[in-house]
Order: sequence, then structure tokens, then C-alpha cells
Amino acid sequence: MSMPDGPRLARFIDTMIDLGITGQVFGEHGIGKTSTFFHHVRRRGDTALVYVPAANLTPDDLLVNAPVRQDGELVLRQLIMRQLKPGRPFVLLIDDSLQAGATIQSQLMQIACNWTLGEHDLRALGCVGVFLTDNETLTETAALRTDPAVLDRMATLRVTAADTAWRAALSRRFRGVDLTGVFRVWASLPAELRRLLSPRTLEHVLDCALAGLPLAWGLPLVDGRRLPLAASGGKRANDQAPEILGRIASELRRAGADVPDPAHVPDAVRRVVRTAIERRWAVLVQGPPGCGKTEVVKEVVRDELGADPLYFSLPVTNVEDLCAPVPTLDGTLDNLLSGPFLEPGDKAIVWDEYNRPKDKATFARLMEVTQEWSLAGRRIKGLRAQIALQNPPYPSKAA
Repeated sequence: MSMPDGPRLARFIDTMIDLGITGQVFGEHGIGKTSTFFHHVRRRGDTALVYVPAANLTPDDLLVNAPVRQDGELVLRQLIMRQLKPGRPFVLLIDDSLQAGATIQSQLMQIACNWTLGEHDLRALGCVGVFLTDNETLTETAALRTDPAVLDRMATLRVTAADTAWRAALSRRFRGVDLTGVFRVWASLPAELRRLLSPRTLEHVLDCALAGLPLAWGLPLVDGRRLPLAASGGKRANDQAPEILGRIASELRRAGADVPDPAHVPDAVRRVVRTAIERRWAVLVQGPPGCGKTEVVKEVVRDELGADPLYFSLPVTNVEDLCAPVPTLDGTLDNLLSGPFLEPGDKAIVWDEYNRPKDKATFARLMEVTQEWSLAGRRIKGLRAQIALQNPPYPSKAA
């Protein structure tokens, strides 16, 4: 079954590359903006996509002044991140650029406006396109752009789920299952419910359904509680999630999939951790303090992989415990990863007290690993699962 492949965003990508203009794309989170870029740029054959998750950047990631030896003496040179020298034509995608901190914004705007970074010309390095993708929700941005001198250097496109390749991406991910009925259920929902049940969330729901787990486990936890599928201002009592998820389960069964959607899962923590290792998932386990969730997760990982997990307690984890930037002999800026990430063999990561990171820099690196399965732009080899653990948020006291 062939699916539409987001022609509006795809045409915009091609046009900006042909014209040599920076493209800025706005759209709700989870609608498939990034996946459309990966799929479409891959079709260009010899062109690489250099993906930079801006929300995860620290000031020294893109560019740093470092001493290098030149003509027998040390001089300061600007070293650029290794990913920006892929050795072939590339499209640079800066994702969530408005979520980057203030110290990063000036670097990003130099890239967007001039296609340069410090003393480096990105065109000379092979760059054929620069794009920024963002959500417009103020709660998800750390910066606002109001300077016309910056804004008129970019062409801007607002997209919805209708403009991206998310249906094609889900069809590829779940090959062998006809998702036509599921897409029909999603399209029949009011706009507000489609926003809540974003394509990314729908992917998690389908993952759970086809793994024999409750479909509701695919809905995110917001402030410690399962996201209700209710219209704006709607009360939790008006949650339509049971009905909507039931319709999705029915369509999957009609397509021949085995979807039990159980109301109760015995030994749920062990079951979901085993499934995460089997299917390469990142999962969040929430439970009260002292209930033993950390030890259960460690035990399951040892049983499944024959080794202890890589364990990080977020309140005491520094960004230097994960990686650190270093200059290289070829004049680029690379990152040294912590030794456990480079050990051979399969591995799983446990992020304990996930909602209590020590600082923003550490949390930024954590987000890169959980979202992109990479650290400082480098894939973590052998990573089979990530399990985040947290206690329910404590209710705030009234002033």
C-alpha cells in the first residue's frame, strides 16, 4: 500500500536547496517534520543529512577556540564540530532551534543567515541546504526571533500533519500491517484530539498494541498522569481515550493483527522492560519511592543481556560524566564519550530519577540520548533499550 509522502514539505526542501535559501519550518511537535527530512534527503543519493538537535547543544559543541601548533608556535584556531565536515554534500537540519539557550542562538543565527560558523564557510565544507525546524508553542521555546534583519534571511513554512511523511513513515515501520483503518480513525478526530494524539504518540500506541500491551501505555505521562484525550478545557471525566484506542485496536484486528489490549498486565515492570530490550524501546516507569522498581529493572536487564545496565542517577550526574568536547588532530572538534558507552556488546541504560536532573546541560544530553539514541552526535553502539525511572511528581503546596 503506497501512502502520500508529504509533498508540500518535500517540495519546500527541494526548492530551498535549489535556491540556496535557508528554510524555517514551523509545526506542532510529533507530526513528522524530522522524519520527512531524513526520508526525503536520503532520496537525493549522494547528499547526507547532518542532524543537529539544537535543544541539546552546549556552547562548546559547535565551535571552540583551541590552541594548535602553527609554524612552530601555538596559535588559537576555531575548531568546528566534526559532523559539519562529512566529506560530501550535506543538508544541515537544526531541529528545535528555538529551544536552544541564549548562548547558542548567536551561533545558530550566523549559520542561518550567512551559512558560516565562526571563520568556517559551510558551503566550502559541502553544505547545500540549511533548515531550522521548530514548534511555535511558547512553552516549548527558549527564545523568540523578532529582528527583521534575521527573519528576512529565511523562507518560512508552516506545516501540519497533512504536509509531512508521517503516514509513510508509520507504514514502513509497521510493514505487514495495513494501517488504512487506523489512519481513518485518526483523520476522523476533531483537530484538538488529533493534536493530542500526534503521529509520534500514535506510533507509541501502535508499538504497544502490536507487542500485546495495553494501548493506553502509549499515551505520555503529563505531570505524572496519563494524558487524557479531551478537547481544550475538557475535564478528565470527558476523556475519550478508551473509545479512540478501542477503535484503533478494532482496526488493527480487522487488518489481521493480534491485539489483545489487556486491561491488566501481570508483573508489568518486568514485562515492559523485556519488551523494551526485545524491540529497542525507550520506556518510562513511574512508581512511588521505595517500591523496588530500580532493582527490578536492573535484575531484568542482567537476565536478558548478561550484564549490568549503564546506570545514571540524574540528581548526581554531571554532563562530564557522559561526554566532553576535545580537539582532534585533523583540526575538528569531537566529543569523548564516557567509557561505558563504548564497551562492546549489547547494553541498556537506566536513567534513575529521570525528572530530577542536576542541571540543564545534563538534561540536554539526556534528551539527546533518549530521543535520538546518540550522544554528542555519535550513535551508541549496541544500545538495546533505555529505561527511565521516576517517582510521581509531588503535588505543589498552595501559597
